Amino acid sequence: LDLEGNKDILNSHLQDICECEQLSFRLSYLCLKGTGITKLPREIGKLKHLEILYVGNTKISDLPQEIGELKHLQTLDVGGTDIRELPPQIGELNNLRTLDVRNTRVRELPWQAGQISESLRVLLGDKSDSVQVQVPEGVNKDLVKHRSIPELANSTLSIAILDGFGPPLVGTFKVLGRNVR
Repeated sequence: LDLEGNKDILNSHLQDICECEQLSFRLSYLCLKGTGITKLPREIGKLKHLEILYVGNTKISDLPQEIGELKHLQTLDVGGTDIRELPPQIGELNNLRTLDVRNTRVRELPWQAGQISESLRVLLGDKSDSVQVQVPEGVNKDLVKHRSIPELANSTLSIAILDGFGPPLVGTFKVLGRNVR
């Protein structure tokens, strides 16, 4: 369902789309770029087969935690929105391959230990000068291996996005908790 650029699409219309049972089992692509929506409803989680979600260039300022229920989601574009942080539930999305946070205020990407896909591409920066970050090879395997250690069982891997006063955006990785290596 491609609604890109349709300023007549409002929050109530999106709510109706998410609650439509006929769509919830069939909809795999939803493009809301440049529409009049200001909020994703909690019912977005009902679109169980959604693989691609474009909400860039809207007035959305946060994502509901129900985004984590979209287990088939492969592409999420929130570029050009007022989003400042992503809900932790996004790290249960094992099929996520592309996350576009260009032109947002997102500065940290949280994942539970062992849940991050090594094929995930994160697009940072602005549209004209973007940076692509991928998880270093072996990070996920090491986190999974060390989850059996009680102090590390609930470790969170986050990607901190540094910009501001220096060179272009850089992705750094930090593991909270006691580090084995």
